[in-house]
Amino acid sequence: METNKDKRHSTASEQSTRLHMTAPRTFSNQCHILNKGAIDWSENGLLAYGSYNLVVVVDTAKVIPVQCFTDHKSLIKKLLWVPFDSVSGASSELVSADCNGDIALWDVCRGRCISWIDSEQAKPVNGLEWVPSSLNNDLLLGVLHAPYTFSILDVRKGTRLWKKTFCDTINILCPECILFFDNFERKTALNGNGRKFYISNTAAGENSTVNEESTRPRTRFKRLMKGLVLGESQPKMDPSLTVSECIQFTYHRALRNHIILMYQYDILILDLYISMTVGVISIDRSFSPFCQMYSCRQRDIIYCLQESGSLSLKLRRKPIANYLMSPMDASPVAVSGNESSSDTYLWYEHRIQSEIIRQTKNSKVLGLAVCPITEKHCAILLSLGKIMFFELEKIMTASNDVSFYLGRRDNHKLTLSNIFPSFNDSQGLIPKVRLYPRGMLPSLESALTVIKYCPPLTSATRAKYKPLLAVGTNSGNIAIFNLATGLMLKEYHVHSHPVRGIEWISQRYIISWSFYSYTLNTKSQVIVTDIQCGQSTPVRINKVDEPYVVFVKVSPLKQYFVIGIKDGPVEIWDLKSMSLLSKMSKRFPPAVCMEWVQCNMSKGKKNSITTPIIEENEIGSKYPEHLLISDITGNLYAFLIDSNSFLKPGTMIEPGVLLKPPVYLTCKLNVALQVDSDGNLFVWDLSNQMDKQKQHINRLEIRKLKFAPGAGNFRFLCLSSDGIDIFNVFGVSILFIVT
Repeated sequence: METNKDKRHSTASEQSTRLHMTAPRTFSNQCHILNKGAIDWSENGLLAYGSYNLVVVVDTAKVIPVQCFTDHKSLIKKLLWVPFDSVSGASSELVSADCNGDIALWDVCRGRCISWIDSEQAKPVNGLEWVPSSLNNDLLLGVLHAPYTFSILDVRKGTRLWKKTFCDTINILCPECILFFDNFERKTALNGNGRKFYISNTAAGENSTVNEESTRPRTRFKRLMKGLVLGESQPKMDPSLTVSECIQFTYHRALRNHIILMYQYDILILDLYISMTVGVISIDRSFSPFCQMYSCRQRDIIYCLQESGSLSLKLRRKPIANYLMSPMDASPVAVSGNESSSDTYLWYEHRIQSEIIRQTKNSKVLGLAVCPITEKHCAILLSLGKIMFFELEKIMTASNDVSFYLGRRDNHKLTLSNIFPSFNDSQGLIPKVRLYPRGMLPSLESALTVIKYCPPLTSATRAKYKPLLAVGTNSGNIAIFNLATGLMLKEYHVHSHPVRGIEWISQRYIISWSFYSYTLNTKSQVIVTDIQCGQSTPVRINKVDEPYVVFVKVSPLKQYFVIGIKDGPVEIWDLKSMSLLSKMSKRFPPAVCMEWVQCNMSKGKKNSITTPIIEENEIGSKYPEHLLISDITGNLYAFLIDSNSFLKPGTMIEPGVLLKPPVYLTCKLNVALQVDSDGNLFVWDLSNQMDKQKQHINRLEIRKLKFAPGAGNFRFLCLSSDGIDIFNVFGVSILFIVT
């Protein structure tokens, strides 16, 4: 009978050998500048953002990507989560719109597109907003198409209810005014042209010849407090004020009948009930300008994001007691919005500001998202594809706080209302807070040049196997991704030139090469990297400028690796000592492609897939290995490296017909595949040199062939410019096509 100890031992062994399963997923990289503002945080803790034409969904608790949608054909402009439903709770449905005017409704949990909404507009979408409704099954979406079209769409039915075309260009607001409609109905088109509220300029002019009166704070305050003029006639502009473009326009979530306008250096709070400006938040012109804001609902707090990546918090406070009150100042407005006064000025205090995010030269801040439940968790999207997560927390500094000495924490106080007291609470103290970075979703900082998957799973590597992907970039960096979690594990700056190729030696070591240009003679770099610690070992150190490296191949038994030079001899290197063994004769034609031949002797070699660079092999434990090399005329040569690491002369296998320059060569056991630029595929039986087949693959620009893993499986992938095909060697029949 099995004891409890044996059961625990078997359970532990099962957990240690549990495989990391991989799911089909798409990895996003950088974002386009037109993806600015395409980010939204849902009530269920998921964050969605746009990356070129991709819609990426991130789990904010674990900071990992969980879903990616690729059906859009153009750049993503706007994203919105389906609002909270009182019956079903937080929704996992998402709406996205692109530059072509296409709008899609996604089911994030099932990973599918529910429907495409026919907006009948092939114009970019500049705005999305949900129409409030008391019906749970009624889901209406307001869409603003460039340049002057507004429509209401029924998301569930995928139809358009009505459309309104304006005479003026509409974005977030009219060019010089705000347009209001009082007769808005959900299922009836708007009548008339609405009411126009013209806005005076918001900022004072930067002029060195201003008089003394214009430099006083009260004079500048009066200029900033210019109100709205109600009517159809445009007010006369003050020539001392500069024109400033409005960046963002939103309703105040904590005050009723208030809207907020954001400019580069000023934020205006407007009271629609009295039609005037009741608050101004300004920063110095030497600071980084504003780019986005978020008005909180639980407390009268505004998050302000600047172009430098710095995030600040503005808290509404009561007027200072010793401040000289003006006739415009009066008692504050109640947070609930039940009271309103025409003589109210809203004071906002700068409470905290985060550190500036270090960015590269071409990096820009694209958007800000705040958790709608807690309103203390924030996310900043960068054009590099990175997402920085910040959390607002209270700093425990009071010496008389008993919980500070007892080690108690306020982890249960998860919302913004637990940190700051309400505005009308005269006994509440404003605590000291900080915005600290809670996490980061990494991304590559440059374009991809090459990818390479790790060696396949075997019985010997089952215990420590992880589905790793090595990615080379244009800046010379090498990143390691875990395909089971979708996260970037490591990123090393290995090369000074774009990475041209990567080969895996084992689950721990990779060999990569890079060079600057394909046309000129350059110094190629070949480096072996330990992906666990980042240690790099260069190969071919004392080489001068020469033609670039064409290929680097590691032998199946991990004893040797081959370096092919453009129009140069092939070099044979020892992988253990990292020393050059021999070169092929210059009389040998230049090699175009090369492949090692797998032999059955690998079964007798012990520890062949462990660390070959560190661990010493036993004396006399080397086995002979075979390799195939193809020249520019399509001739195939077979070579043998014996147990003394001596390269024996090769045997030429004549193709029988003249081939065009070969593109790729691959081999599995005794079957070799060779393809040329015209799509002619040759299948060789290496055990019988006279047994060969010629087939034609109806594909252009074939780039790579790859055999499927597994004993007896002779299916192979064919990568071309128009897709991926899966063939069978015996009969060369197409089994599956991926376009």
